[in-house]
Amino acid sequence: MNSIGMSSSITQQGFWLFRWRSYLPLIVIPFVAIAILEGEQIRSTFGALAGSVWNWGAVGCALLGLGLRSAIVGFVPMGTSGRNTRTLVANSLNQTGAYSLCRHPIYVANFVIFTGILMLAQSLWLTIASSLAYWMYYERIICAEEEFLIAKFGEHFKKWAEVTPTVMPNFRNWKKPSLNFSFRTVLLREYSTTFLIVSAMTLLTFVKLTVAGIPPLAHPLYLLFFAINAVIYLIFRYMKKHTRWLFVDGRS
Repeated sequence: MNSIGMSSSITQQGFWLFRWRSYLPLIVIPFVAIAILEGEQIRSTFGALAGSVWNWGAVGCALLGLGLRSAIVGFVPMGTSGRNTRTLVANSLNQTGAYSLCRHPIYVANFVIFTGILMLAQSLWLTIASSLAYWMYYERIICAEEEFLIAKFGEHFKKWAEVTPTVMPNFRNWKKPSLNFSFRTVLLREYSTTFLIVSAMTLLTFVKLTVAGIPPLAHPLYLLFFAINAVIYLIFRYMKKHTRWLFVDGRS
């Protein structure tokens, strides 16, 4: 994928998708429902052990994506890697750390999280189809973002883009981050992502058990984990709204 020079129609689609990117992924819900109603393909085809390994692999994949996001946002300065959805914003062009390996590392991390969550449905067709749809979706958003960055940073962005891949990391390009790692910044920015991951996996597990005719309370551990994470989410949300402890000068 290389978004430089993509058609204007794809770019315009990207601006629209960027604006609604918080809600459009919900389109996948009907397909997840179909996959769950079909039953756990991995377990039914390869046995209970394979199904359990697949489920733990799904959890591990989502946690890996969360770890990648944390490793990225813990180093970024203010005005980069924003969560804004209405308009594109960039106060500076980040070219160090993960952004020296590829131009859109956050989208790579999001893809790993997205794949991990959908893997929990144990449907090969859903995992493959959703992965392809993800990149078609974000290809357009990337086009829109890069048109914005070209307009704002001009040749500075183009020179960086010439030597930095779009999403496939080139580890030979590694440059040490310009800032030290900030754990507080990670807590500030990723507590909601963590809760979203846990919530999605809890809901999937609940629905899978219900469809299979198993009382959801027969396996209470996942509900306990959700409850603990919900409490943690509320604590950090309160801290974000009413304290300055999580905020670090010069960070997002």
